[in-house]
Order: sequence, then structure tokens, then C-alpha cells
Amino acid sequence: MSISRFMTLQKAAQALETDEREVLALVAEDRLRCGVFSKWYGQAMPAAGGRWEGGVSKYHGPKISRDATFHYENKETKEQFYVRRSLSSQFWFLEHHDAYLIATSPDGAVEVGFLVPEDGAKLHEQDPERFPMPDFVLWLETGEGAQDEPRRITCGDLLFRRIDIQALKLQEAENDRDATSATGDRLFMSNDLIRMNRASRKWWANADRDDRTTHPRNSEVEEWLKSDGMSETKAASAASLIRPEWAVKGRRAD
Repeated sequence: MSISRFMTLQKAAQALETDEREVLALVAEDRLRCGVFSKWYGQAMPAAGGRWEGGVSKYHGPKISRDATFHYENKETKEQFYVRRSLSSQFWFLEHHDAYLIATSPDGAVEVGFLVPEDGAKLHEQDPERFPMPDFVLWLETGEGAQDEPRRITCGDLLFRRIDIQALKLQEAENDRDATSATGDRLFMSNDLIRMNRASRKWWANADRDDRTTHPRNSEVEEWLKSDGMSETKAASAASLIRPEWAVKGRRAD
């Protein structure tokens, strides 16, 4: 049996072993993206920069048809592009502004204004008329009669990609492992030893013994240890103790 690559808010909460309110907090913090399936009409617009103005340049059929091409010009840079109106009949991410509003609103609802593609470059390659640039947002038209379906959505409409939920779970598990290895068993490890272990991983785990520019100065490590709660006297000694033997000939240890 094939498994859908999308999960509802309820299923996402179950997968993360938490409640829906905590999942929405992740959305508001921009740590987890959410999206919707929709059937709204919109126009691809550059994702960043400029003030674009324009209008219909060509109708492909009767004037009342929603199949039209628009011409836009950036009033600041004078850049131009043509874009054909499209129907958003696929999965789209919500722009973070809309995602934040729905995650924090008292009634859990929002009028969607923009959609973000999963893979803008792929859509651009497949249909450059409707997606003339690879980095875009889909502006959902707001005029009277612009849409067949209301743009208002609720938390019940939200979908999460299963791959994003799995990635978040792996990240949380890795954070838990890091915390465990950093603290160890506090029955036999002192707080200062835990701080030294953390400092050793932070400053030396990714250092290249053959590249002196990656070797931190003892003073840098010492300051970090003090900011982590170690006394000034102990921090000076600890910074020297955790310096690898192979780094002795690297950057000067102050």
C-alpha cells in the first residue's frame, strides 16, 4: 500500500509525539513548513525585489476567460516579463506570513494571499509561460469573481510533507543525542567536565590539523567557557587542556 507524502495537522502531531498546538508553534517559528492543495487562480511573481506594475496584454479566447497573459514592468529597475494566468491545482507551501497568521490566529483561519512552490525551477522548466522565473511566489488574484473557491483556509486544511516531519524528528533525535553526550551521566561528571566536553566538540571537532586557520586561539575558547559558566581561572586552564597535541604547532596558543 502506498503512503501519502502528506500529513494532516493531527497526523503530524502524532508523528512528532506532541499536540497540534506545538506543531503550530513550529510553523510560527518557521521551523516547519506547511501547505495546501488548492484550486485558485494566480500569477507567478518574482519572489523578491521591486515594484511591479502591469495588466493584461493578451486574452486567449473570450474576454471573460481566465486564460490571459499579463505584462509587468518593474518601475524601479525597468525589468519586464510576461506571465500567463495559472490554476494552482497542486500542492503549494504557504508563504511564512500566511502560515504564521494561521498558526497564531484565535480562530485558526486566514485569507491566503501567496503560495510558494515546492520546486520553482522544475515548474519553470515545464511551463515557462505560467512560471517565467524559477524563484517565484504565486500571487492569488483578489478581485471580484477572481476565484471559484474562497481563499480562506483553516488549520484543518493544512498539510505537511512527510519528508519534512521525518527530517524534523531526525533533527530532534540528533539534538537529544548531542545533549546526552554533552551532559553524560551527571552522577559521575562534574559541570566543569561537561563544559570542557562541549567546548572540545565546538572548537576542535571540525578543525583541520593541517590548516592552522581552523585552529582557535586559547583566548577564544577561554571566553566561550566563561560565557558557559566556568570561572575565569578554570577557563584558562581548561582551554589549554582541551587543545589537541597536534595543534601545538598550529596557531599560537596566546
